[in-house]
Amino acid sequence: MLDWRGVVLALALLLSACGGGGGGGGGGGSTSDQPITGSEIPPYEYSPPEDRLDGWEVGDLEDVQLDAGRITRMVDGMVQGDFEGIDAIAIARRGQLVLVERFARELDDFDRWIGNGDPERHVLHSASKSFTSALIGIAADQGYFGGTEVPFLPLFDYGEYDNYDGRKANITLEDVLTMRLGIQWDEWSEPYTSNRNDLVALNSQNEDWTKALLDLPMAAQPGTVYAYNTAATNSLCDALSQVTGMSTDEFSERFLFEPLQMSSAEWDNTPTGHCVGGSGLFLTARDMAKLGQVFLDDGQWVGQQVISANWVHQSIAHAVDFDGEFATGYGYQWWLGEFREGSRRYPFYYASGYGGQFLVVIEELDLVVAAFAQNYTTGVFSLPLQIIEREIIPAVLDR
Repeated sequence: MLDWRGVVLALALLLSACGGGGGGGGGGGSTSDQPITGSEIPPYEYSPPEDRLDGWEVGDLEDVQLDAGRITRMVDGMVQGDFEGIDAIAIARRGQLVLVERFARELDDFDRWIGNGDPERHVLHSASKSFTSALIGIAADQGYFGGTEVPFLPLFDYGEYDNYDGRKANITLEDVLTMRLGIQWDEWSEPYTSNRNDLVALNSQNEDWTKALLDLPMAAQPGTVYAYNTAATNSLCDALSQVTGMSTDEFSERFLFEPLQMSSAEWDNTPTGHCVGGSGLFLTARDMAKLGQVFLDDGQWVGQQVISANWVHQSIAHAVDFDGEFATGYGYQWWLGEFREGSRRYPFYYASGYGGQFLVVIEELDLVVAAFAQNYTTGVFSLPLQIIEREIIPAVLDR
């Protein structure tokens, strides 16, 4: 377990999707998930992904109507360092995995937090939130919650809460999923390295993060005001454990990771032993893309209904409106957005994490893209989204 009190920088793990960008140039590329290193980097040559018997049907770019020349030039740009800080990319179209490439990177402090020694596996940061939401959906499908309108506080056995007023009793599970708790909270005004940041203060001063969150004063009626809240997502893991009697590690392994054949998944844990659902999941890009394919296929993976189609549709429905560079809304821990190509508009939904971790689903194009990056400090956080809009969408040949 991490020493959360002693290592302030460890709280960068909990950075939100609104973090900045940074990191160095790409490094080497591969044709079989093995990075190229050295001072002279040869031009990239495409080959289909390895068939690992992990549920993915693998295919060729041209087989799914993707311009192989354009995609090859794009990946070569990542190999040569023209696209800053990209660590890995995976593309699936029409249910086939057609590209998986990773680029040489050094293991860093994020990897040390779970003892990760595999450079193919990467921290998702806040993209973890969408996986946590999927777990809540699976539990809801199994009847553990009784619906998203259930009161949230009675899911725990704390008994009483500080700063109590009647509005706290009105917080529902859906309010937590859509980050409209009404609790006094500000995670975006101060940097995550500052003790004035509400998330940093809460995690560094408390052992039980969920109790500390629910003890805070109310600022608005639940369900009315959006406030990005990583601590709220962490509390979803605690709620999941309370209602199922299983740890989130056990539940996620049994009902999500095993059915999706995700061999790379590992969670970081809170001081009380719960998964850090807001930012602590580690996966490979190949495995990350699977959740996108499941959502694209109405909750199914290899013919098995892993998540109900109803939960998928609820998750990606607009609950909150946004007007950002790409974001247009927020659902159940999923961002909603729109790509533009000339006069065309392509709605999409996505998981998003600090430094450039993205899982993107474009239903109209039957397309899933997963990307990892190390853009923590140089302001190009949204680079993977820019690459999708400028390089991958134009490579679709049958629009």
